[in-house]
Amino acid sequence: MGGATAALTALLIVRTSDDARLTEFYQPRQVYGALTIGAMSGTGEEMPLLREAAAKAVPGVSLVEVYTGVDGGSAEVMPLSCGDEEDCGDGYWDTRIGGQDVLRYLTGREDPAAAALAAGKAVVFRPGAVREGMVTLGVWKGEDEPRFQRTSVPAIEVKPLQPGVGDALLPVRLVEDLGLRPLLTQLVIDPARHRVTVAEEERIRQGVAAVTSLAEVRVERGPERPVDIVFLLVFAGAIILVLGGTFAATGLAAADSRPDIATLAAIGAAPGIRRLVTMGQAWFIAATGVTLGAAVGFVPGLAKVWESTPDLVRVTGGTSDDVVASGSAIIVIPWLALAALVVLLPLLAGLVAGAFARAPVMVTRRAR
Repeated sequence: MGGATAALTALLIVRTSDDARLTEFYQPRQVYGALTIGAMSGTGEEMPLLREAAAKAVPGVSLVEVYTGVDGGSAEVMPLSCGDEEDCGDGYWDTRIGGQDVLRYLTGREDPAAAALAAGKAVVFRPGAVREGMVTLGVWKGEDEPRFQRTSVPAIEVKPLQPGVGDALLPVRLVEDLGLRPLLTQLVIDPARHRVTVAEEERIRQGVAAVTSLAEVRVERGPERPVDIVFLLVFAGAIILVLGGTFAATGLAAADSRPDIATLAAIGAAPGIRRLVTMGQAWFIAATGVTLGAAVGFVPGLAKVWESTPDLVRVTGGTSDDVVASGSAIIVIPWLALAALVVLLPLLAGLVAGAFARAPVMVTRRAR
């Protein structure tokens, strides 16, 4: 029983810590609750059909239109520390192209910056990037051998709704002035205007699938761990072993207590008293084993969490949803689950022992 409890404790610590690490270092692509339809063909020819499919699935819901720079080029807001494109590494930001609907989506409000965006200014959501009303852009042009150039454009700094989702927003007119042709590649349902239900999401998926296979439908729900069948099987096995050990200890306690029960019966103790003695013995044995097992399980659990901590670096931009860590272990102890394990299992053992305790007792003569 103690060994099974130790294994279950270690398993709970590892799982809870992994979930906490996933939550801590998860980088969302979109605002939480937003549904996105992203085209992956690179031409944008399917976007009118995708818009029609979405409008049919959720009538009356407005769609936010997000563009990218095409014609073999792109435009990115560059951190101030970037000397040139080779020095930037992963420092390029999540730069989006669009109009006031995108600004409203990224800020969650009717922001005064809408006038600046309409005037052709860039909107930057990261603090410190705008200097004297200007921000630096890195522009790549050409398909076979893209040419890189830096340029400064008028910009305004705005506080975003959700930091990390969209670092900058460029108006379509500004991108066209840079010599790029913006291409509509993404449709977004703003959760501030409409929260997509599961049924609506399924209808949108079916409509999009009928149009093309080169499109992705995704709802940003935050970190989601897929169902781990192996974990569930191991966890269920550990529970069965713990319960089996508990009931075995209960049976042994009941067998060992028979002489004491016979003595109580001989002196006239009521059946309820005899049953309470059996329950108390079973509870004590189970509580001792489970408590010691849980204490021992801390060692392998903490060791596994520390050993499995990845030594990676957080990516500060981009649109990927990779989970990365800074190398420091995140340890979370599931105190509530462990308390339930230590408290409830001994109580269960006591109740089972009491339920199966035999009320009639055969009083035997003591051997001389």
